[in-house]
Amino acid sequence: MRVVRFSARLPAAQVDRLPVHQPATILVHLAARPGDVRGWTTFAEALPELAARTTADDLDRELSGRPMAVRPRLAYLLGGVAPAVADRLQPATPSSVTWFGSARTSPVTTSASTWPTGSSPSIPAPCKRPHEPRPSR
Repeated sequence: MRVVRFSARLPAAQVDRLPVHQPATILVHLAARPGDVRGWTTFAEALPELAARTTADDLDRELSGRPMAVRPRLAYLLGGVAPAVADRLQPATPSSVTWFGSARTSPVTTSASTWPTGSSPSIPAPCKRPHEPRPSR
């Protein structure tokens, strides 16, 4: 068994009298610590429902106090399933490069020259997002 810990900003929801993370917490966890995920296929299938079950306000509360890179990662992740939420989340101009994975090994980055202009970085197959990026604006 593998245990992964993540400090939620939102209170736990109750499902059958058991505490569970709210959808916003799960989405922010995916963006904050993508290395914790072993089965991206499962999360790719769940992304539309997770996005539909959360609000931008809950995402803002969950993002509060997190590293600056988490917000653009989350916007990038949600871009294919919840574009209006992704637009609200993405910064007008990123302050620096945002790495998607290890900065030492990942060829996938985004910077002010590629984000949020609508042109997404080229993503190699092992790092491919579950949904294609939105068309350029």
